[in-house]
Amino acid sequence: RDHRRVDYYIDDAGREQPVRTASDWAKRRADIVVGLCATMGEVPDRRSLGPVRYTVVEGSRAEGPGFTREKIMVDADDGGDRIPAWLLRPTSATPGKRGPAVIALHQTHFRFGKDEIIGLAGSPNLAYARELAQRGFVVIAPEFPSLGEYKYDFSKDRYPSGTLKGVWNHLRCVDLLTELPDVDPNRIAAIGHSLGGHNAIWLSVVDERIRAVVSSCGWTAIPFYKNGDLTGWEGERYFPWIL
Repeated sequence: RDHRRVDYYIDDAGREQPVRTASDWAKRRADIVVGLCATMGEVPDRRSLGPVRYTVVEGSRAEGPGFTREKIMVDADDGGDRIPAWLLRPTSATPGKRGPAVIALHQTHFRFGKDEIIGLAGSPNLAYARELAQRGFVVIAPEFPSLGEYKYDFSKDRYPSGTLKGVWNHLRCVDLLTELPDVDPNRIAAIGHSLGGHNAIWLSVVDERIRAVVSSCGWTAIPFYKNGDLTGWEGERYFPWIL
């Protein structure tokens, strides 16, 4: 009834009830998930895919101040699509001990993509993936489809929106994090700026393994976005159903 307020839910009798407990919030959260999926599409079931398969790109391993990095290619699904990503590990980690991890999502940059947030190109102020690795986090930084080196045609895929394709890829990257021996699966966060900022939000809505979210310039209430004009969101990279 009023999407700008998230402190209430509607009970089975159609009455407005205040959110006071975690179970109350779960009821409101369920409605939020329904609303998001009505705009981007339903998240496909991935249980049959099993453990995430990936390969390390030969010659990509390097050491930086306080971390190591390597480029990996992650199998997105059973259709042959592969996600280019950087995997950064802190050198300060205690061997045999599981530590916190972050999925770091980049802004819209057709040339640099994921390279900017690990400090290989672009603005040093946006190298948050590298900084988090230096602070002790295992970090995965995937490329968003159609940006950087990730060649992708949204019009020919199985997903009704680019947003859902992004969410799917990011879910697979979180799956991978949970399988790494040096990651605590109960301490995973998401961070992003701009495009990465709203993708971090969408991921956290559908994936309760994400325990914390940092979104920089990621979203605003629709009434405040160009007075409700959503033309900029109806492209195939985002939410074409808005059209």
